[in-house]
Amino acid sequence: MAIRLYRNYPNFGEFDSVFEDLSKMFNGMDKMTKNSYMNIDLYENEKKAVIEAELPGFQRDEININIENNILNITAQKKEEKNDSKKYYIKERYFGKVARAFEMPENIDLEKINAKFENGILKITLAKKDEETKNIKIDIQ
Repeated sequence: MAIRLYRNYPNFGEFDSVFEDLSKMFNGMDKMTKNSYMNIDLYENEKKAVIEAELPGFQRDEININIENNILNITAQKKEEKNDSKKYYIKERYFGKVARAFEMPENIDLEKINAKFENGILKITLAKKDEETKNIKIDIQ
C-alpha cells in the first residue's frame, strides 16, 4: 500500500484529474518558484546593518558569500542525493540553488563584515563606517 498525501478539502471529481494533469505538465514549477527563493530579514541600527537569511536544510559548506563590484551575493546549493533503490510517492524537499544579492551602500565598511550560520539561519553583520563630519573650507578666488 502506498503512502498518500492526505487531502483536507472536498473531492472535486473530474476537476481533480484536470489539476493533476496540469501539475504533471508543469512538473513542479510551483516548487521551483516557492522554494528557490531565500527569505530574508534586513534591519539596521546606528552601528550596523544585519541580513538574516533562512536556509533550512543547508549545511555551512553549501553556502557561499562574496562581494563583487560592491554587490554582496549569497548563494546556497543543495545537491540531490541519487538513490535508485527508493520509490518516492511524495518528494517535496527542495534541491537546487537559491541566491540573493544586495548592493552595499557607501556607509558599510566592507572590511568589517562577518557571518554566522546556526539552526538554518545565516546572519550577516555589516559594520557601518565611523561617521566623521568633515568640515572642509573652500577658498573663493
